[in-house]
Amino acid sequence: MRGEASASFFAPMRLWLAISSFWLLAAVSASQALGQAPATDPSQTFYRYKAAILNKDGQTAAEWVTSGTFQMYQRQIDLARFGTKRELKKLPIGEQLQILIMRLRMPRQQLQTMDGRQAFIYAVTAGWSGSEGLSSLETARATVRGPLASSPTLRMQRRLKGDFRYRLEDGRWKLDVTELFQNSQAAFTKIAKESGMKEAEFIEALLEQALGTAPPPQMWVPPFKR
Repeated sequence: MRGEASASFFAPMRLWLAISSFWLLAAVSASQALGQAPATDPSQTFYRYKAAILNKDGQTAAEWVTSGTFQMYQRQIDLARFGTKRELKKLPIGEQLQILIMRLRMPRQQLQTMDGRQAFIYAVTAGWSGSEGLSSLETARATVRGPLASSPTLRMQRRLKGDFRYRLEDGRWKLDVTELFQNSQAAFTKIAKESGMKEAEFIEALLEQALGTAPPPQMWVPPFKR
C-alpha cells in the first residue's frame, strides 16, 4: 500500500530531488554556456548553470553558484557523516531526505572526506540536482541592486512564485542555490501532508523510489563518530 501511495505523489517530488536545489532551466546549449566571460545580465548565470546540470557537469556548475551554496552542502555532508536521528528529525523533510540520500548513496570513503564543494560537484555529476522537470523553467532579465540581483521564475511565460537570486562573487554573478533550496521546503512539506502518510513513512517511501530498494533500518545511525 505504501508503494501505491508513494507512486501517486512521487512524480512531482522528483522536481525537488535535487536538494538541492533545487532546479533551473531553459533552452540553451552547453556550448553556449561553457567558457564564456561573465554576462552583464545576471540571469545568464541561470542558463550556464542549467546547461551544466543537464550535462551532469559538476565542475562547471560549481563555477556558477555562490559560496553560500557550498556552505549549505558542507553542513549537509557533515550531518550525513555524523548526524543522529534526533538531529535529522529537527530538519525540514526535504533536507532530511537530501542528507539521507548522501548517507546511503555516496561511497563510504568519499562521504568521509568530501567538503561542501566536492559534495555539490558529486551530486551534480551523479544526477541528483534536479535535471528532470526543469527544462520548462525560464527566466528574464534580472534586476540588479548593488552586489545582489534577482530574476523571475517563468514557465510558459507565466511567472511562478519565488525568484532566482544572484550574488556578485569573484567578479562574476553566481546563483544562490540556498534560496532555491529554502523555497522548495514549503512545497515539499505540503506534498508530504497531502500524501496522508506519517513523516517517517513518507521519507522511507521516497528513499525507496530514489534507491530502487527499501532503505535499511540503520539509515538513521551516523556512519562516523565526531
